[in-house]
Amino acid sequence: MQDLAVAESSEASRPKARLNIGWTSLEDLLSGSSRRSIGAEDDGATIELELDELRRPDVAFVGEASLDALHEGAIHRLFTGQVERVVIDGDRATITLGGGAVPLQEARMGGLVIGDGSDGIEMVANLLRAYGMRPEKMRLEGYNPGPREPFLVAVPVSGLALSRDYSAAGVTFTATNPALLGMPQTDDPTVRKYLGAEAWAYATVEADTVFDAEVLGLATLDLGIAIVRALGSYRFPILGASVREFDRQHVRARLSAVDVVFVGSLVSKRRWLRVTTDPLKLPQLPLDKVGAAEVPQSPGEQEIDPDLSRAIREWRAAMDARDDFARTTRLWRAVECYSKRAPRTRHFTDEERDAALTAALAAADWNDDQAARIRATLGGVNNPPLLTKFKAAIARDAVNVTEDQFQAVAATRTFRNSIEHGRTLTPLQQESLDCALAVVNKVLLGALLRPSSS
Repeated sequence: MQDLAVAESSEASRPKARLNIGWTSLEDLLSGSSRRSIGAEDDGATIELELDELRRPDVAFVGEASLDALHEGAIHRLFTGQVERVVIDGDRATITLGGGAVPLQEARMGGLVIGDGSDGIEMVANLLRAYGMRPEKMRLEGYNPGPREPFLVAVPVSGLALSRDYSAAGVTFTATNPALLGMPQTDDPTVRKYLGAEAWAYATVEADTVFDAEVLGLATLDLGIAIVRALGSYRFPILGASVREFDRQHVRARLSAVDVVFVGSLVSKRRWLRVTTDPLKLPQLPLDKVGAAEVPQSPGEQEIDPDLSRAIREWRAAMDARDDFARTTRLWRAVECYSKRAPRTRHFTDEERDAALTAALAAADWNDDQAARIRATLGGVNNPPLLTKFKAAIARDAVNVTEDQFQAVAATRTFRNSIEHGRTLTPLQQESLDCALAVVNKVLLGALLRPSSS
């Protein structure tokens, strides 16, 4: 245990400690107050604070927390981790920080069934990536990804009947198992699930690692499955240059990839078979400890606004989604639904809007496309941008959200817009999305639990 207190030292020379938690820093934890104490070990840290310290709106248990020692103008990092637990006893709060295992426990990790052909350090790197750790967070001595080589990536597909192989967008659908790369015949239930399928989809990709091949391959396979699903749901007689038959039963089909993926190099022995869903027994939620009694019990007591109800459902879908695309999309659906609660504002009367439209159309000899754009733009002058409505709804519900917290949500907007508009995606930092989800959670529960939310 590191003890930062310095006996018989002057106030100026005594080290000071700082806790960075959420969007704030609590300075000088060793100020001599009997209500503050700190201890740090290699795998964790414990901080005791007065309860009032946690009433600040910029304190949150999201993202990385850290402890610093401030001494003679220098900052020395003592510990970086996640908030594991906060226990309240009277007017004192005890905060426990956990080490690096916490993010792995929370990752949507799945389980490895078969993994060979890679050396030990490469397999560790693959597993860390699969369990949610970003490459820049890994520090593996002597590890260099590669070599780059072609991989076959295959998944069983449910809801598909085949009489011959079919290809679409680089994906081949087949009734014959494509993973003829030394797949062992074992009694493992995951192997049986893979081998017992009636149809498979596979693609080939080039990558440096087995994990990167899985990511690229699953994205390609997902597109192929979506295209085949779209073909089955097509409800018009002409497709391309052909007239085609129609059967409503095809629309009702539900194609999906089974949660097992095989990745195997076509030129070496690197391969794995992995379950993509989480096989772990997840902890139960002790409902009596999360304030459930404060939530409206029935519409008779307090009817929940439909927009708020939909927003909460979308937020839950975002939290439970497996990939950043789905999480971000559902998160912003939640924001959009919630933002409908913003007070209506009219910057222009109908007469003023019509006058502006008439003047704009008369300003030049516009072509039809330009005139249509002017009408669309001026027709929406009383519709503020989504982020403006979101902030107005937060103010209406009197939820204490700091500007930094609001910007944490706004920061994911670019990623969401890139998804919606088909632009090139830039990597989204996992912590940014976690922060945004936490802030929207705060907003929705703040709105739900305020007395006037009906």
